[in-house]
Amino acid sequence: MPLSAQTAASSGTEWSPKLRRKAADQVAKQVEAIRASAKLPPLKRVKPSLEELELVSTAALTGREVHDPAFADLRTYVTDDLSAETESLKIVALGTAACKSPNQCREGETRYKVYPDKWRR
Repeated sequence: MPLSAQTAASSGTEWSPKLRRKAADQVAKQVEAIRASAKLPPLKRVKPSLEELELVSTAALTGREVHDPAFADLRTYVTDDLSAETESLKIVALGTAACKSPNQCREGETRYKVYPDKWRR
């Protein structure tokens, strides 16, 4: 499942390709750290499709989070801190979500599986 973080450029102008890459690298490091702490193998980075880029741009322009299954289940989130370990990052990195009620998880578990064993991330 693709994940894209939206942040506002401090000057309100377009980010340079170098800054965009740096931001993407920072988010990727967060995902790697989450997976490493759970003793999971690293993920491979793939180039986003044009549709995914358009959807992320629309989400960033409107300032709203997006979850669109039509585009490979793309999820976006808004953040001012690219180093924050958000629930969105944990869902992508681990394939699990935090339990919000006792009925969601088995006894002793704090997260539940949100995707089948084989899914595209």
